[in-house]
Parts: sequence; structure tokens; C-alpha cells
Amino acid sequence: MVYKQTQKDQNWLLPLSIKEMIPKDHVCFLVEDFVEGLDYSKYDMIYAGAGNPAYHPRILIMI
Repeated sequence: MVYKQTQKDQNWLLPLSIKEMIPKDHVCFLVEDFVEGLDYSKYDMIYAGAGNPAYHPRILIMI
């Protein structure tokens, strides 16, 4: 029987962080900085938290 070869010293095939795959001057970083700077306190007061956990509004705005 032939076994698959193992390579214990193989590097990661993908970067550990997706930010390593995106150029540093990409517009997504501008959007992220803008959205992170918004005030979400009113959303936090309105959301009661009943049922399944919802995505935070900042995630939905970034998408």
C-alpha cells in the first residue's frame, strides 16, 4: 500500500491574517476606520438581546 507523503516542515498555505493579503492602501481599511469611529451607543440601548445573538451593526455597515 502506498501512503501519502507528509511534510512536517511545510509552511502555511494561507496567511494567518486576511489583512496580509490586502494592500495597505486598500479602501477597505478606510471604511473600517470610519465605521469603527461611529457611535453605537443608541443601538446598544435599543437592542434587548432576546433570541439568537445578532451581528453588531458595525459588522453590517462594513459589509
